Amino acid sequence: LGEFKHNRKDAKRMSLRDAENLAAKIIELFNENKKDEINKLLGKEKKESDKSFYFEKLFFDYLKNFRSKKVDKKTLKMEEYYYNNYLKSLANRDVRLIYKSEIAKLLKRAQQKSLKNKNNTKNKEGYNSYDTVVRIKTTLNQFFKYLEARKPISP
Repeated sequence: LGEFKHNRKDAKRMSLRDAENLAAKIIELFNENKKDEINKLLGKEKKESDKSFYFEKLFFDYLKNFRSKKVDKKTLKMEEYYYNNYLKSLANRDVRLIYKSEIAKLLKRAQQKSLKNKNNTKNKEGYNSYDTVVRIKTTLNQFFKYLEARKPISP
């Protein structure tokens, strides 16, 4: 099965010794006010987010490169309208880190906002709040399916 250098007690002693050494280094760096080095020791250094995965960039790439070939200009304008009025809060978010619960909250806010828009609910040609939410959900669904088909994305 393999050779082990230490038995369990020795391994526990070594891990305890390592933890004590790490704690001593952290205390020393804390006294010197070197927070960046503490974060490096703990593996918490801030990683620069890859802007190529931002929602805004990918959404407009989706509209220009994929969606424009499938639908007419009126539909594209509506999807841009949804972005500008409802999806803007996701603009600088990494698409790999957007959760279902956040989208559900976004759709709830969109419904509330749509209800407040008198032109949207009373106009016979306009959409009521439920239709607006369904259309936003459909747009997001198609967008994420496009991302899945385009290439695998891992966080």
